[in-house]
Amino acid sequence: MSDQNYGGPQPGGWAPVPQPGDPAAASNYAAGSAQYPPPPPPPPPGYGAGPGYPPPPPGQPPYGQPPYNQPPYGTPPPAGEGLSPTAAAAIAYLTFIPAIIFLVIDPYKRISLVRFHAWQSIVLTCVAVAVSIAFTILGFLPLHFLWILFALVHTVISLTLFVFWLIAIIKASKGERYHIPGIGPLAENFAAKV
Repeated sequence: MSDQNYGGPQPGGWAPVPQPGDPAAASNYAAGSAQYPPPPPPPPPGYGAGPGYPPPPPGQPPYGQPPYNQPPYGTPPPAGEGLSPTAAAAIAYLTFIPAIIFLVIDPYKRISLVRFHAWQSIVLTCVAVAVSIAFTILGFLPLHFLWILFALVHTVISLTLFVFWLIAIIKASKGERYHIPGIGPLAENFAAKV
């Protein structure tokens, strides 16, 4: 490899990479070959913070600090600023777990809108689980000629519940009470009992 020319570009516009231990490469390093660009110049005076740099202009916070009248970086929001009632009502539909949490934790358990949507989410989840269990049991019965009908009815019911779930999330995020047919009045009764 020592017969290669490390002094400049080769035909085709490329320059070979010198290999460690190659005497020609070592001589090129020692000679300060122009093949490698010089290091970048240092930053101009007054750029950045550190020793030898001037302080920031008057009225500006020190370098690396948040602007005046703002909390330091990475601090949590002040206590007492939780979710809005509409956000909590919509989040209650994600699974039954946030719905239960919102029914237990202050201040959400005292907000009528959040209670209603939390209960409606729990009842909707119970209905969906009951429908799935019922059709699973029907699938084990020796009614093989009706399995297509069972599958079709199960799919239609599941899609209907899914559409009601989406509508309820959207209405809850707008602060509206949307009563899912057959489920909403039951949720309203549960929410009224505090």
